[in-house]
Amino acid sequence: MSSEKAGEDARMEFYRSSAVANYIKMVGIPKRTGQFRDMVASQSKLDLGSKEGIALIRTLGMVRFAKHPQQVNITDLLSGKMITTIAI
Repeated sequence: MSSEKAGEDARMEFYRSSAVANYIKMVGIPKRTGQFRDMVASQSKLDLGSKEGIALIRTLGMVRFAKHPQQVNITDLLSGKMITTIAI
């Protein structure tokens, strides 16, 4: 249970950062695995090929992006809670 909570906290911290909001505004929603890895790599100091990096990508990937005309909603898949809304 605590690892689920830690994962949820990590997703909230990552996706609520202004750097991720700016990345999504400039590049768009990552639609492929490589684009998602690029987004995570732009904000993380970990080596994404390492064990910790792979776990980070798996944790941060448990979200759903919903694009609307004026905004992007990011929702946590495990809890169903809205993480953030980014105006575009």
